Amino acid sequence: LCEVASCNLDAPCRVFFARLSRASRRHPAGVSSSKRKRDAKVNYGYKGTLGEFKGNTAEAITSLVEKCRNYCVLRTQNDAWIKECEILQQALNGFDEGGVLYLEYTLPGLPRRPDALLLLNGILFVFEFKIHEGRYGKNPSQEDIFQVEAYAGALADYHSASHECPIVPVLIDTGIESIKGELRRARNNIYRATYCHDAHGLKTIVEDAIKNCFNERRIADYD
Repeated sequence: LCEVASCNLDAPCRVFFARLSRASRRHPAGVSSSKRKRDAKVNYGYKGTLGEFKGNTAEAITSLVEKCRNYCVLRTQNDAWIKECEILQQALNGFDEGGVLYLEYTLPGLPRRPDALLLLNGILFVFEFKIHEGRYGKNPSQEDIFQVEAYAGALADYHSASHECPIVPVLIDTGIESIKGELRRARNNIYRATYCHDAHGLKTIVEDAIKNCFNERRIADYD
């Protein structure tokens, strides 16, 4: 993680991401696995600020993810990663470039990993992508919604420092037609999943979350 303190985050969020990247904080953003020690513990495919992420092509970032993960990647998976990066770059353009993004972060105790984690304005966003050719329906499957909500729950349960950090799970399914951006609390600091199908919808969800979670913290401070 690139100097978390410089992002002007709430103290719990700074501690949370400091722990999140403890195993690899000495490595600069975008450094390929070939330049890391072979026995180093790397629990992500890519990390960097939004400014660094925006400054790279989707293909270059995808290449870093593949090298860091060090396993054979199918062409379909590689194409999906490129599409995910393109959507993220479009959606997150214009936000604080000090926000920190992780791709393919491994959660402790779980066999699967969320596609992306974003710490922005003191909020932890959990992004899960489902890339499809064309539309298949109006709404996403409940299984996919449960998946991204489970990732958010695992982060809250495994990292005590995130208890004061709002966690917003977002499903980006390119095969659906609808968007659901309303924030509803599930438990404690975790929100129920929102969903969309493109970069514009994702940008709207992030903007609304920043506005609503900021207002919520202000009200809580006066209680």
